[in-house]
Amino acid sequence: MEDDNVFRKVEDDYGNVDPKKEKQQEEKEEAKPEGGSSMKYFLITVAIIILMLVAIFGIRYVIKPNEKLETVSYNNFTFVKNGPLWYTNWKDSQGQVFTIPLHFNPKQAENVTISGKLSDKFNYNNIYVTHDPAEYGLEYVNVASAELAMNLATALDMNLTAACARNETEPCSSRPIKSCSSNSSVIYIKEGGETAINLNNTCITLQGEQGELLRAVDKLLYVWYGIIKP
Repeated sequence: MEDDNVFRKVEDDYGNVDPKKEKQQEEKEEAKPEGGSSMKYFLITVAIIILMLVAIFGIRYVIKPNEKLETVSYNNFTFVKNGPLWYTNWKDSQGQVFTIPLHFNPKQAENVTISGKLSDKFNYNNIYVTHDPAEYGLEYVNVASAELAMNLATALDMNLTAACARNETEPCSSRPIKSCSSNSSVIYIKEGGETAINLNNTCITLQGEQGELLRAVDKLLYVWYGIIKP
Protein backbone atom coordinates (compact mmCIF):
# COMPACT_ATOMS: atom_id res chain seq x y z
CA MET A 1 0.00 0.00 0.00
CA GLU A 2 1.35 3.40 -0.92
CA ASP A 3 0.30 5.02 2.35
CA ASP A 4 2.40 2.56 4.36
CA ASN A 5 5.51 4.28 2.97
CA VAL A 6 4.88 7.21 5.29
CA PHE A 7 5.63 5.15 8.36
CA ARG A 8 8.79 3.60 6.94
CA LYS A 9 9.94 7.07 5.84
CA VAL A 10 9.19 8.61 9.25
CA GLU A 11 11.13 5.82 10.93
CA ASP A 12 14.05 6.58 8.59
CA ASP A 13 14.01 10.30 9.41
CA TYR A 14 13.40 9.99 13.14
CA GLY A 15 14.81 6.61 14.05
CA ASN A 16 17.42 5.54 11.45
CA VAL A 17 15.81 2.23 10.52
CA ASP A 18 18.07 -0.59 9.35
CA PRO A 19 17.56 -0.93 5.55
CA LYS A 20 17.84 -4.73 5.81
CA LYS A 21 15.01 -4.83 8.33
CA GLU A 22 13.00 -2.45 6.18
CA LYS A 23 13.47 -4.74 3.15
CA GLN A 24 12.40 -7.76 5.19
CA GLN A 25 9.33 -5.85 6.34
CA GLU A 26 8.45 -4.98 2.74
CA GLU A 27 8.73 -8.66 1.73
CA LYS A 28 6.42 -9.62 4.58
CA GLU A 29 3.92 -6.97 3.53
CA GLU A 30 3.89 -8.26 -0.03
CA ALA A 31 2.90 -11.68 1.26
CA LYS A 32 -0.03 -10.35 3.30
CA PRO A 33 -3.57 -10.89 1.99
CA GLU A 34 -5.43 -7.81 0.86
CA GLY A 35 -8.58 -6.49 2.53
CA GLY A 36 -9.21 -6.66 6.26
CA SER A 37 -5.87 -8.29 7.13
CA SER A 38 -3.78 -5.65 5.35
CA MET A 39 -5.72 -2.88 7.06
CA LYS A 40 -5.15 -4.58 10.40
CA TYR A 41 -1.37 -4.53 9.84
CA PHE A 42 -1.67 -0.92 8.63
CA LEU A 43 -3.38 0.14 11.87
CA ILE A 44 -0.82 -1.74 13.97
CA THR A 45 1.98 0.10 12.15
CA VAL A 46 0.21 3.40 12.81
CA ALA A 47 0.05 2.67 16.52
CA ILE A 48 3.74 1.72 16.70
CA ILE A 49 4.90 4.88 14.93
CA ILE A 50 2.63 7.11 17.01
CA LEU A 51 4.06 5.61 20.20
CA MET A 52 7.60 6.13 18.90
CA LEU A 53 6.97 9.78 18.03
CA VAL A 54 5.11 10.44 21.28
CA ALA A 55 8.28 9.27 23.02
CA ILE A 56 10.35 11.69 20.91
CA PHE A 57 8.04 14.59 21.69
CA GLY A 58 7.97 13.70 25.37
CA ILE A 59 11.74 13.99 25.79
CA ARG A 60 12.62 16.89 28.02
CA TYR A 61 16.05 18.44 27.97
CA VAL A 62 17.59 21.87 27.69
CA ILE A 63 18.99 22.45 24.21
CA LYS A 64 22.41 23.99 24.49
CA PRO A 65 24.74 25.25 21.76
CA ASN A 66 27.08 22.53 20.58
CA GLU A 67 30.22 23.19 18.57
CA LYS A 68 29.64 19.98 16.60
CA LEU A 69 26.01 20.72 15.73
CA GLU A 70 24.58 23.60 13.69
CA THR A 71 22.43 25.97 15.75
CA VAL A 72 20.05 28.80 14.87
CA SER A 73 18.43 31.36 17.19
CA TYR A 74 15.00 32.71 16.28
CA ASN A 75 12.48 34.67 18.37
CA ASN A 76 14.00 33.51 21.67
CA PHE A 77 14.12 29.86 20.56
CA THR A 78 17.30 27.87 19.95
CA PHE A 79 17.22 25.31 17.14
CA VAL A 80 19.76 22.49 16.88
CA LYS A 81 20.22 20.40 13.74
CA ASN A 82 20.82 16.72 14.37
CA GLY A 83 20.73 14.53 11.25
CA PRO A 84 18.01 15.66 8.83
CA LEU A 85 15.90 17.41 11.48
CA TRP A 86 15.91 20.64 13.48
CA TYR A 87 14.97 20.45 17.17
CA THR A 88 13.82 23.03 19.68
CA ASN A 89 12.09 23.04 23.07
CA TRP A 90 8.54 24.41 23.13
CA LYS A 91 6.33 24.91 26.18
CA ASP A 92 2.52 24.59 26.01
CA SER A 93 -0.01 26.61 27.99
CA GLN A 94 0.13 24.04 30.80
CA GLY A 95 3.87 24.44 31.15
CA GLN A 96 4.75 21.06 29.63
CA VAL A 97 7.94 21.10 27.55
CA PHE A 98 8.08 19.27 24.21
CA THR A 99 11.10 18.72 22.03
CA ILE A 100 9.73 19.31 18.53
CA PRO A 101 11.50 17.99 15.40
CA LEU A 102 10.98 19.63 11.98
CA HIS A 103 12.76 19.44 8.64
CA PHE A 104 13.31 23.22 8.35
CA ASN A 105 14.27 25.85 10.90
CA PRO A 106 12.08 28.99 11.07
CA LYS A 107 14.53 31.14 9.09
CA GLN A 108 14.25 28.66 6.23
CA ALA A 109 10.45 28.54 6.42
CA GLU A 110 9.49 32.13 7.20
CA ASN A 111 9.21 33.33 3.58
CA VAL A 112 6.55 30.75 2.61
CA THR A 113 3.54 32.81 1.54
CA ILE A 114 0.27 32.56 3.46
CA SER A 115 -2.76 33.86 1.57
CA GLY A 116 -6.50 33.98 2.23
CA LYS A 117 -8.41 33.71 5.47
CA LEU A 118 -10.03 31.00 7.55
CA SER A 119 -13.65 31.13 8.59
CA ASP A 120 -14.64 31.27 12.24
CA LYS A 121 -16.20 27.85 11.55
CA PHE A 122 -12.78 26.21 11.20
CA ASN A 123 -12.73 23.66 14.02
CA TYR A 124 -9.22 23.18 15.39
CA ASN A 125 -10.45 20.25 17.49
CA ASN A 126 -11.79 18.21 14.56
CA ILE A 127 -9.51 18.42 11.53
CA TYR A 128 -9.35 16.07 8.55
CA VAL A 129 -5.86 15.73 7.02
CA THR A 130 -6.44 14.74 3.40
CA HIS A 131 -4.71 14.20 0.06
CA ASP A 132 -5.55 13.04 -3.45
CA PRO A 133 -4.30 9.43 -3.81
CA ALA A 134 -4.18 9.85 -7.61
CA GLU A 135 -1.57 12.62 -7.45
CA TYR A 136 2.10 11.92 -8.10
CA GLY A 137 4.77 12.43 -5.46
CA LEU A 138 2.97 10.60 -2.64
CA GLU A 139 6.29 9.97 -0.89
CA TYR A 140 6.50 13.66 -0.02
CA VAL A 141 2.76 13.86 0.71
CA ASN A 142 3.11 10.99 3.17
CA VAL A 143 6.11 12.47 4.99
CA ALA A 144 4.45 15.90 5.11
CA SER A 145 1.23 14.39 6.46
CA ALA A 146 3.11 12.49 9.16
CA GLU A 147 5.16 15.51 10.25
CA LEU A 148 2.03 17.66 10.39
CA ALA A 149 -0.08 15.07 12.20
CA MET A 150 2.50 14.22 14.85
CA ASN A 151 3.05 17.89 15.74
CA LEU A 152 -0.63 18.80 15.81
CA ALA A 153 -1.80 15.71 17.71
CA THR A 154 1.06 15.48 20.21
CA ALA A 155 2.32 18.94 21.14
CA LEU A 156 -0.68 21.04 20.05
CA ASP A 157 -3.22 18.45 21.23
CA MET A 158 -5.55 18.71 18.21
CA ASN A 159 -7.94 15.96 17.14
CA LEU A 160 -7.08 14.73 13.65
CA THR A 161 -8.59 12.22 11.25
CA ALA A 162 -6.72 10.78 8.24
CA ALA A 163 -8.82 11.20 5.10
CA CYS A 164 -8.63 10.97 1.32
CA ALA A 165 -9.96 13.36 -1.30
CA ARG A 166 -11.04 10.41 -3.46
CA ASN A 167 -11.74 6.73 -2.87
CA GLU A 168 -9.25 5.26 -5.35
CA THR A 169 -6.93 3.08 -3.28
CA GLU A 170 -7.40 0.28 -0.77
CA PRO A 171 -6.36 2.39 2.27
CA CYS A 172 -8.81 5.11 1.20
CA SER A 173 -11.69 2.64 1.13
CA SER A 174 -11.91 2.75 4.92
CA ARG A 175 -11.17 6.47 5.37
CA PRO A 176 -13.49 9.48 5.27
CA ILE A 177 -13.61 11.18 1.87
CA LYS A 178 -12.91 14.87 2.45
CA SER A 179 -11.79 17.74 0.22
CA CYS A 180 -11.89 21.52 0.35
CA SER A 181 -15.48 21.39 -0.91
CA SER A 182 -16.56 19.27 2.07
CA ASN A 183 -18.47 20.82 4.92
CA SER A 184 -15.62 20.06 7.33
CA SER A 185 -12.38 21.53 8.64
CA VAL A 186 -9.71 20.20 6.27
CA ILE A 187 -5.96 20.42 5.76
CA TYR A 188 -5.23 19.43 2.17
CA ILE A 189 -1.67 18.20 1.48
CA LYS A 190 -0.74 18.74 -2.18
CA GLU A 191 2.58 17.94 -3.86
CA GLY A 192 3.26 20.38 -6.69
CA GLY A 193 2.89 24.04 -7.58
CA GLU A 194 4.34 27.10 -5.92
CA THR A 195 5.37 26.68 -2.29
CA ALA A 196 2.47 28.25 -0.42
CA ILE A 197 -0.20 28.03 2.26
CA ASN A 198 -3.71 28.91 1.11
CA LEU A 199 -6.48 29.58 3.61
CA ASN A 200 -10.03 29.30 2.24
CA ASN A 201 -12.98 29.28 4.61
CA THR A 202 -12.64 25.90 6.40
CA CYS A 203 -9.80 24.53 4.25
CA ILE A 204 -6.03 24.94 4.51
CA THR A 205 -4.04 23.85 1.44
CA LEU A 206 -0.34 23.17 1.92
CA GLN A 207 1.54 22.79 -1.34
CA GLY A 208 5.03 22.68 -2.83
CA GLU A 209 7.27 20.68 -5.14
CA GLN A 210 8.81 17.65 -3.41
CA GLY A 211 10.78 18.80 -0.33
CA GLU A 212 9.27 22.28 -0.63
CA LEU A 213 5.99 20.76 0.55
CA LEU A 214 7.66 20.09 3.91
CA ARG A 215 8.71 23.73 4.09
CA ALA A 216 5.06 24.79 3.74
CA VAL A 217 4.05 22.34 6.45
CA ASP A 218 6.74 23.64 8.79
CA LYS A 219 5.73 27.27 8.19
CA LEU A 220 2.16 26.49 9.28
CA LEU A 221 3.43 24.64 12.35
CA TYR A 222 5.76 27.48 13.34
CA VAL A 223 2.85 29.93 13.09
CA TRP A 224 0.62 27.72 15.21
CA TYR A 225 3.42 27.22 17.74
CA GLY A 226 3.70 31.02 17.94
CA ILE A 227 7.36 30.91 16.89
CA ILE A 228 6.77 32.74 13.58
CA LYS A 229 4.35 35.64 13.69
CA PRO A 230 1.58 35.37 11.03
